[in-house]
Amino acid sequence: MATMVESAPGTSRDVAMKWLRPTEFARATGVSRAQVYRWIYSGQLRAKQVGRIWLIPVEEITEFFEREAA
Repeated sequence: MATMVESAPGTSRDVAMKWLRPTEFARATGVSRAQVYRWIYSGQLRAKQVGRIWLIPVEEITEFFEREAA
């Protein structure tokens, strides 16, 4: 089971952020994990790659759908 990552390497701003893995983002938004990866790879969804793991800022849930609705 995946859990929310509380910090990630990078800038000092990144450490204060909460992060989700693509599976958690998919579960929270009701879309497929494959769709989340398509959005990441296309640049539509803001995410950082740490090694082989993609991390999505929690606030990206609302920001992403607000951008898509506009």
